[in-house]
Amino acid sequence: MSKKNAITDGEVIKKELIDKIIKKELIDKVAENIKNEQIDGKTPPISPYSQLIWDIMNLKIQSDSKPSDEGFDKNIISELLRANESDSYVLDRSEIEKINLIVGKSSGRYKNKDSFIREAIEVMSIFWNNPGPELNMRMKSLWKDLPKETKEYVAKNSPDYFQQMEMESLETSYEDSTRQEFVDFQNKLKNIRESFSVKLCFNDPAPKFKEEHYVYKKSSLVLNNDYDRIFPAKLVLILLADQILENSKATGSVWIDYSDFRDSVFEKIKKFSYHLKKLEEQNFSKYPENVKIKSRKITIGLPYIDPKDSKFHAIREKSAKNEFLDKYVGPTIRAWQKTIKYNEYYCPPDAPREDKYGYVAGILADLDLVIFKKTLPVETDINKKPVLPFLSISLTRKGLEFLKLENPILDDEHFDKSLSEGEGQFFKKHLIGTYVLEKFIVDYIYQGKEFDRLSNSFEFMDKSGKLLIHDVEFWDSESIMKMIAHLILFLGDKNLDDAYEDKKMPKTHEEFLSSKSALIKKYYDQFWQHEAELISKDKTPNERDWEDFKKWLKFYRISLMGRMSESGLVNWEIEDNKSKYYVLSQNTGIKRKK
Repeated sequence: MSKKNAITDGEVIKKELIDKIIKKELIDKVAENIKNEQIDGKTPPISPYSQLIWDIMNLKIQSDSKPSDEGFDKNIISELLRANESDSYVLDRSEIEKINLIVGKSSGRYKNKDSFIREAIEVMSIFWNNPGPELNMRMKSLWKDLPKETKEYVAKNSPDYFQQMEMESLETSYEDSTRQEFVDFQNKLKNIRESFSVKLCFNDPAPKFKEEHYVYKKSSLVLNNDYDRIFPAKLVLILLADQILENSKATGSVWIDYSDFRDSVFEKIKKFSYHLKKLEEQNFSKYPENVKIKSRKITIGLPYIDPKDSKFHAIREKSAKNEFLDKYVGPTIRAWQKTIKYNEYYCPPDAPREDKYGYVAGILADLDLVIFKKTLPVETDINKKPVLPFLSISLTRKGLEFLKLENPILDDEHFDKSLSEGEGQFFKKHLIGTYVLEKFIVDYIYQGKEFDRLSNSFEFMDKSGKLLIHDVEFWDSESIMKMIAHLILFLGDKNLDDAYEDKKMPKTHEEFLSSKSALIKKYYDQFWQHEAELISKDKTPNERDWEDFKKWLKFYRISLMGRMSESGLVNWEIEDNKSKYYVLSQNTGIKRKK
């Protein structure tokens, strides 16, 4: 068909359209079509004919001229048509039929001919004007929706390209599913905030169970070194709260079978983590080369499994899975069962609760974000032997409050940090309160306070018993470890019963502080020696204990400052390949480094 004929056909269609508009036959229909095309409240670009109708309607409203008896002024319509003719193209019947055939075979990729036309223009524009990575992405996206006969033709005539596109299509499909998982987490969190009430969770520290139903956390002075970051715990809490909501509607119970929940977590976390890693990499690209990105990572603590990397085989994935679940969900049932040291027939009266009834590890339990309940073992019908008890898990009010706090990643899709200021302060004020030593350390570092060492006798108090401290602008790795050592010494010489809820320091805490204080006093002069200098085959028990303590101190410092940096309690920078943690001193006005 010649261009002249196409224009002629177009003019016929336009004339028919004008007649229908004048008779008001299409106005309501077009309005309804536009309404149906809305996505998330936004109207996409509409067809030329639809636009024409709305232009006519708007012009009619604005015009002082009186419309004809038929409804609209024909002169106005003709003027609009002439104005739009130079930058308009009218499809003929055969072109419309071809496009409609593609729309029907596109497996939902194209909703109508307009969506096909828009993508066709975009792809060809990239092809001619900007060939490169974006074109590759477009072709990957297009390949997965191509019809079978098209792919068979490519496979026959270009087998290498076919194999490449098939592999990349699988990758694209996985990336699409990870993107959807990210959105699912956002939607779950929104629903939790709207629907989860305090009636569905437990007040802290625990409800009044029968004694045999209690499950405890391990009493400690500091959080476990394994907890690199706090953000992964929030993701797990989202999954738990979502299941509680569903279960409460179905059964009325807020208790979830712990084993089932633990088994359900990793696949969702794995996909979320994969997508977040890609977003993190995109975010890093905006930084200058001299900026150290290590301190700005938001995926630390999350597993990263790349499906197209052959190194991530099943064994490594299993290892990553077990490590994440142990840290951020909790132990297996068998691991928990092994923590019960005494049976019903023998238990010393002064035995710690966690030894008598067992304890669960993991950051959720340690921060009192969740609560566990034990169900007693029963006898089997087969061998009449007791089976392992099972655990149920639910959410505490602390857990719900933590979920309701806004998060930069999930709420705003900002990827510069993983926790908001509100979440960081909540962690400091409400989540580490039971960890006496860690609370002291965090408070002093956050305030930019350091001890003065007066003498070899480690006296840190004036005559009135007040700690002698001074302001610091920033902390480095050595000064932080020194601070921790000083606080252990100080707390080891003080009666801290008032710092505990039951007004009595546990025996295990006393033993830790006293033993470590003795080691620090004895070996303090060796504190900063290079570790290689201390390696020796012949060591006394005290020397071995000192080396073990130094290793613990090193790894504790790393995990502690990771949590404080993530929470915004310090600002972590790497300068001259050394970590510096800048603080905001409320007393001295030291400004947080940007």
